[in-house]
Amino acid sequence: MSVKYLRQVKTGTIYISTPTLEKRRDMVPHDPEIAKVQIETRKRRLDELRAMLKDEAPVLDQEVFDHAKELEELDKEIEETAAALMRRGAGIPEPEERKSPDDLERDLQDKDFSDDPEIKKITEMEDVEAIEAYVLAEYGIKLDKRRKLEYLREQAIAYRKKRLLESPR
Repeated sequence: MSVKYLRQVKTGTIYISTPTLEKRRDMVPHDPEIAKVQIETRKRRLDELRAMLKDEAPVLDQEVFDHAKELEELDKEIEETAAALMRRGAGIPEPEERKSPDDLERDLQDKDFSDDPEIKKITEMEDVEAIEAYVLAEYGIKLDKRRKLEYLREQAIAYRKKRLLESPR
């Protein structure tokens, strides 16, 4: 009777087959003859790669990369234009252009919100529970009541400013 072998997939360790090991999911049959063929195949592939590494492969010209980039941009523009035509044909209005988070942040810093009644209301709130209840009701966000009143007030105002910038006027 010939000896059967098992190989553990993760480690590659070879074991003599037993009924217990055969039941394990991480064990696969191992045939020494097949392993020899696989080793020879991998050695030939490694030799090929080493030979390619020694050869001076031609360096691609920057113009080739520029063409590829331009083609990619044109494909994207074609796709967007075709989608716009499809929407127009189906009577679907154009989607509103959304601002990036960086643009929203810049707008928050540049814009004057002093005349907003909600911000005035937040500024006049004098306890943590009132600010927490407001933010939870308006934005669905639960604030950490362990924080200081001023910090929570700033957070509530920031949520309000963000909503003002995101909503169309």
